[in-house]
Amino acid sequence: MFLALVLPVSGQEDPCPLPDNKKARKLYQEAIDKVRSNRNEARGLLREALEIEPDFGRANYMMGDILLRSDRVNEAAPYLKLAVQQCPELNQAIYLKLGGIAFGDKQYQEAQTFLEKFISSNEGKETERSEAREMITACKFFIAGFANPVPFNPQSVKKVSTAADEYLPIITPDNEGLYFTRRTYQTSRTAYGEEKKQIEKFSLSEIQADQFFAEGAPLPYPFNQSGNEGGASLTADNKHIFFTICKQEGTNFNCDIYFSSFIKGEWQEIKSLGPLVNGPNSWDSQPTVSADGKTLYFASNRAGGLGELDIWKTSRQADGNWGAPENLGPTINTAGSEKSPFFHSDGQTLYFSSDGLMGFGAYDIFMSKLEEKGNWKAPKNLGYPINSEKDDLGFFVSTDGKTGYFASDKLKGAGGWDIYSFELYKEARPERVLFFKGEIKDENNNAVTEARVEIKNVKTDEVTTIDVDSLTGKYVAVMAFNEDHILTVKQEGKAFTSQYLSTSDSSLSKPKQIDLEVKEIKVGTPYKINNINFETNSFELTQQTVYIIKELAGFLKENPTVKIAIHGHTDNIGDPKANLLLSENRAKKVFDILIQSGIAASRLSAKGFGASKPVADNSQEAGRALNRRTEFVITGK
Repeated sequence: MFLALVLPVSGQEDPCPLPDNKKARKLYQEAIDKVRSNRNEARGLLREALEIEPDFGRANYMMGDILLRSDRVNEAAPYLKLAVQQCPELNQAIYLKLGGIAFGDKQYQEAQTFLEKFISSNEGKETERSEAREMITACKFFIAGFANPVPFNPQSVKKVSTAADEYLPIITPDNEGLYFTRRTYQTSRTAYGEEKKQIEKFSLSEIQADQFFAEGAPLPYPFNQSGNEGGASLTADNKHIFFTICKQEGTNFNCDIYFSSFIKGEWQEIKSLGPLVNGPNSWDSQPTVSADGKTLYFASNRAGGLGELDIWKTSRQADGNWGAPENLGPTINTAGSEKSPFFHSDGQTLYFSSDGLMGFGAYDIFMSKLEEKGNWKAPKNLGYPINSEKDDLGFFVSTDGKTGYFASDKLKGAGGWDIYSFELYKEARPERVLFFKGEIKDENNNAVTEARVEIKNVKTDEVTTIDVDSLTGKYVAVMAFNEDHILTVKQEGKAFTSQYLSTSDSSLSKPKQIDLEVKEIKVGTPYKINNINFETNSFELTQQTVYIIKELAGFLKENPTVKIAIHGHTDNIGDPKANLLLSENRAKKVFDILIQSGIAASRLSAKGFGASKPVADNSQEAGRALNRRTEFVITGK
C-alpha cells in the first residue's frame, strides 16, 4: 500500500522527481523498506531526509501518509500541504485526504478547494468521489450558512425561568398558558449522610395582567402522579391535553402517550392513547396535536420506520379512538433520527429536529409545510445561529407565528435549563392564523348552547363548522388566514347574525375575543346587519358588504317563509333630505343584491329613514357610527 503511494510509475514521466542529494534519496529509500515493519523508524528516516531536503515532495507525502494512518491528523496536514505545493500531480488522492482534514477542522472553504481539485482529477474510486461530492455539498452549506446568519436574539422568559431547571415548554394556542417541566433537587439526611433527590413536576404558568407569565406551579391531580411526565400539546379550545409519561417497568424504562380532557371545570382521569399508538416494545413520545384535535404527530422507534427514531401520525376515529399510526415518509424521516415534532395551529407547518438531514450540529431544527394534496415539502433548515453545533431540540412557535420558544442550558439565563423566546424571522414562520374565541348569548344574556358556528372563506366558499360548548355556549376557532372569512351563527328559530373577518384587520393578528348575540325570529323586531359598509356619501357597496348580503340571502333560503324589510339609517351630519335619499338608496341597493342572489321580490321591501331613528347620541362620533347602520326587520315568518 505504501509503495503504491510513493513510487513513480515505470515508463511514465515522473510527476515528482527525486532530489539530487544522494543521502536524502538513500534515507527516503530506507524509509520505504521500513514502513511496513516499523512506522516509527520510517518516520525517523523521513525526518532526516527532510532536514537535508525540505522541498522533498515524496518524503513530505510519505510522512503525512504515515501520520494519517496513525490517526495523527493534525501532525499529518502540514506535510501533505507541502507535498501538494512541491508535487501537485504526485497523487490526486492527497487532495481527498487534505479535504477531509480541513473539513474536520471546520475550514470549509479550504476543504472545498481541495475536494474540487480531487474531483477534477477524474481519479480515485467511485466511493471516494462520492464521499468528496458529499463533503463539497456540506462545505457549501456551511459556508453559506455561517456567512448569512439568520436573526436570533433569544431572551429568557422571565419569572418562569428560575434557578431550577425548566424545560419541555409549550404555550397554549390562545397564548394564555405555558406548560413546562420544572426539575428541582431535594436534599435529605439518611443513615449514610445527605442524599440529593431529583424531583420533576409537570407545571403550568398563566399569563398575568402585565402580559408576563407567572412563575408557575405544579399541575394538580390527576397530573404528577408518575414522577416523569411532560412535553404537552393542547387542542385549540384547551380542553384536551396530550403528553408523555415515562415509567420503569421491570428492567425497561419506556415512554407512552397519554391524554386528559377538561370537563365541568376539572381535568379528568388520565388515559393511554391505546395499544395502536403505544406499542408494547416501542418508545412513543413527544406528541403534538392539531388545533382541531383530529390528528396527532409523535416520535417513535417502532418497527417499520426509516431510521432509529421517526415521526408518525395517528388520526382520531369516529368512535373517539386513535387509529393505526402512519409514518410521515422519506421526505421527513431519514436513516437517522427525527424527533421533537411541533405541528402549528395553521394546520400546515411542521417543525422538528433531525440528525439525518444536512445541519450545523448533531440535531438541527427544520420546518416543512403540508401541501394541498397531502404531501410534505422538502424540509428547510432554520439556519444558523438558531441551529448551533450542539443539539437543538424542543422548538415551538406561537400561534401568531412571530415568536419561537425553546429550552436551553447553554445560554446565560437564571440558572441551569431555562425557557427562551425570540422573534422568528419571516421566512421561518408558519402561515398566518386566524384564532378567536367567544361566547354565543341570546337577547337575555343567556348562553346559547345549541347553535353552530360556521366560518366561510369568501373566495373559495369553503365552510368550516365549529362546535359550541353544550354547557357554556363558548367556542374556539383556529385556521389558516390567507383569505377573508365570514363568521355566521346558525340555530333554528334564530335570526341572522354574522361578523366579517378581514385579513387587513390588524386586531386579528393575535387571539381575539368575538362574542356574538343571537335573537329569536320575531315579526317587527329590527336586527342590525354587521359590516354593511358604503363609501362616504355613496350607496355603492364595498365587496365586503356584498359578501355579507349574500350570507343574508343564505339565511333567507334556509328560512323560506321569512319575509324582511331592509331599513337604511344615517347619522345627523349633513342635509336631512340628502340623508333620507341616501338611506333609501342604500336600502334599495341591499334589496337589489338579495334579488340577484335568488330571493323573490315578494319576500322583500326596502325603506330609508335618514337620521330620524337614532340608536345612540349623535353628538359623539362613537354614537354617530352606531347610527350609520343597515337593519332588517322580520315582516312575516
